[in-house]
Amino acid sequence: MKKGIPKSFEFHPPPEVWELPNKKIKKAQIKLLRGLLDLIILQLLRSQPMHSYRIIMQIRKNFGIYFGSSTIYPLMNRMEEEGYIKSEWKMEGGRYRKVYNLTSEGQDFLTLTEDLVKRISQKIVKEEKDKYSDSDNLKDW
Repeated sequence: MKKGIPKSFEFHPPPEVWELPNKKIKKAQIKLLRGLLDLIILQLLRSQPMHSYRIIMQIRKNFGIYFGSSTIYPLMNRMEEEGYIKSEWKMEGGRYRKVYNLTSEGQDFLTLTEDLVKRISQKIVKEEKDKYSDSDNLKDW
């Protein structure tokens, strides 16, 4: 069995997104995004209802990483079961598509999650600053 990043997490950066200098950064980025995928999807749905393929393409466009349907569909089903999103079949482009909407419960969860991510990020940055506060290396901070 081949080790490494699963096929559904392949990295396909469009030119306008992050240029990653090496595999370690790419792996770290994928790991972080995978952990924040719920948040990212809810943020996308806050702006407008979307079908899952469009969600997949928006994530690729915004972050330069392709999460396949085998990753996104189970996540969407779980979020729908939890009441964060609601789906309905709509005719789009001459065919029926399952379109997802953010629910009020999903909006509440999104607000809470965004606040927690912000607090965690601030704490990490603060601790890093405090760690090197006597150092001349952080003049730009």
